[in-house]
Amino acid sequence: MNQKPIKQITLTAARDCISQLKKIDLTKVSIDRIKTLIEPLWKGYLLSNPILRPGAILYRGIKWPIRPTNISQLSYPPSELITKDQRANRAGVSRFYASYSYYAAYSEIDAQPGEYIAISKWQTTDSIIVNSVGFTDEVFTQYQSQRKTQDINWQKHANITESPTNKLIHTFFAKEFSKNVPENSEHLYKISVAISEGFYSENSNLTGASLIENPPKILRIGGLLYPTFAMLANSDNIVLLPEVADSSLKFVSVEYIKIDNYLADNKGYEIKRLDFANSLSADGSIEWKNRPPQWNIQPGYTRTIEEDGQWTVRNDKGEIIDPE
Repeated sequence: MNQKPIKQITLTAARDCISQLKKIDLTKVSIDRIKTLIEPLWKGYLLSNPILRPGAILYRGIKWPIRPTNISQLSYPPSELITKDQRANRAGVSRFYASYSYYAAYSEIDAQPGEYIAISKWQTTDSIIVNSVGFTDEVFTQYQSQRKTQDINWQKHANITESPTNKLIHTFFAKEFSKNVPENSEHLYKISVAISEGFYSENSNLTGASLIENPPKILRIGGLLYPTFAMLANSDNIVLLPEVADSSLKFVSVEYIKIDNYLADNKGYEIKRLDFANSLSADGSIEWKNRPPQWNIQPGYTRTIEEDGQWTVRNDKGEIIDPE
């Protein structure tokens, strides 16, 4: 379906809008008011949408002093437990946060020695259209990332997204979303929340959707992709709408872990794997095995350590073998 392009806000008007946003007192202004101030920037704003395909692996970490018993304790929390604004959602609104890297899941929850955590593994079962934010040279430099933005596949925008106005807005969104927010200063998330909600509200402007190969069952923006700031932007996080997590993810496994200490270089953890599960009962109860994960290594199998620190076992055909 052909759609008439939306005329973008002028560069001067965009600069004025951003200047006004930078002056507001975030302790006094509501998120809804900020959304109203940001609204002109969305007019004609263009970016390419990454698509998560079936089979993508995600990791989610949660602190649990007592071993969780049900899948609901591993997924997104009930809305009433969200009492503070977060990077991509306001208080009272639940989201499914996850990481592409196993060890990023530790960093994202700020795991500390002596704590007990559950690291769950999930797999996409359907394609998910997402937006992305935070993938700029400025953000990667700020966090001293080892990656380069030009190496990120979903950053290869069409030329139309590279207009001066689009670059200005793209950079502003990235900088505001990527703020390092100290504990008890959650009011600083207000602009990033407003930006996140704007990304989700643009579903009616999905152009070129009819050209998507193997499109998702639900043609909408289902999530937001951004660098893992707790890991110096060296991996990526994703935040999904609860209904998308419910319809397009499946549980793979979960480990229950005690954090013993930091590694000597302070870039990882000494851990003790206490329990493992890779199945659920009909009511969602976790079927713990009362032992750590283990592999049934056969002749011809190989075992390697991947970049994210996870052991990967492959059979003689090169296929990945999950632990049992």
